[in-house]
Amino acid sequence: MPRQNKAQETGRSGERWFPQQLPANWIFQPPHEDVGVDGVVVICDDSPSNGLEFRVQIKSSELWRVEDEHVVVRVKRESLVYWLSGFSPTLLVLYEAASNTGWCTWINQIIAEDLSVLKGEAKMVSLRVPVAHRLDASIWKPLSRQLHSLNLRIAKRIIVAGAALPVLEATRWLMQSLHLIDLCANGRQEDSDDVPQTDLVLAEITAHKEIVAALLQLDGDLKDAGASIIGIKDLAQRYSDDCAKFIVNFPAFVRHSGPGFTTQVNLKALIDFRPEAMRVVTQVVGKLSAISLEVARDSRCTGGARSRT
Repeated sequence: MPRQNKAQETGRSGERWFPQQLPANWIFQPPHEDVGVDGVVVICDDSPSNGLEFRVQIKSSELWRVEDEHVVVRVKRESLVYWLSGFSPTLLVLYEAASNTGWCTWINQIIAEDLSVLKGEAKMVSLRVPVAHRLDASIWKPLSRQLHSLNLRIAKRIIVAGAALPVLEATRWLMQSLHLIDLCANGRQEDSDDVPQTDLVLAEITAHKEIVAALLQLDGDLKDAGASIIGIKDLAQRYSDDCAKFIVNFPAFVRHSGPGFTTQVNLKALIDFRPEAMRVVTQVVGKLSAISLEVARDSRCTGGARSRT
C-alpha cells in the first residue's frame, strides 16, 4: 500500500475537515476527477440561496504564515485564473492542521481588493486571507447572502440589458442536447458485441457539438448585450477539449455547418463520458435556471410596482 508524505497527509486532513464544518443541509460534492477544484457545495435550505452552488478550493498547511492580520498562501497563477473564470464562484479555504482551524474568502473578493495580484508573469502568486474570516458556524449565513447577492447582480445586469431571452434559449438548447444523449444511450445496446448504429453515434456527437455551440452562443449574446457572465466561454472550451479526446477534429466539427463532416470516434470513451456530460450540463442548466428565476421575480416585482403608480 503506497505511503503518503506529511504534506499529503495534511492535505487529506483538510479535505476531510471542510465538509464536516458545513451546515447539515448543505451538500458537498467531491469531483469525480481532477477538475481544478476540491468540490462543489450546493445550498439546500429555506433561504433565498436555496439551490445555488459554489466551488471550493481547500489549501492545507501544518501552520500558516500570518502577516498584518492576513493568512498568506502561495498558489499557481494558472490555478488562480481558473478559479476566477469558473461559471460558479470559488471559495478559497485555508486549513491549519496544528490548530484544527480554518479561514475562507471568495477568490473574486481577494482580487477586487488587490488587482496587482493578476499583474506580471510570475508562475506563483501570493494571496492574503483576512484572519477575521475564520471558518466556523457563524460564517455560513453571510456566505449564503453573498452568494445570493452575486446571483442577483448577474440577474440585474441581464434585466437592464434586456438579455433574458438568450439565457432561456440556451437553457432549452442544452436540455435538448442532454435529452438526445440520453436517447442515444438507451437506444444502443452497450452490453452487446454489435457495433452501434452509425446514426446513433452521429446523433450523440452532434449533441456534444450543440452543447458547446449553445455555450458559445450564450457567451456572445450576453457580451453583445453588455451582460457577460464570467466563465461561460472557458467552460465551453474545457468541454470541447474533453470531447476532442474521443472525437477526432472536434473543434472543426463544432465550427462545421450542414452535412458532410467526417470524423472518427472512440466509442468506449464516448460512452464513458456520458456521466460527465450529464454533470456539466445539469450544473449549467441549474445556474441558468436560478438566474432566469431571479429575472422573473424581479420583473414581476417591478411590474407590480408600476401597476400601483
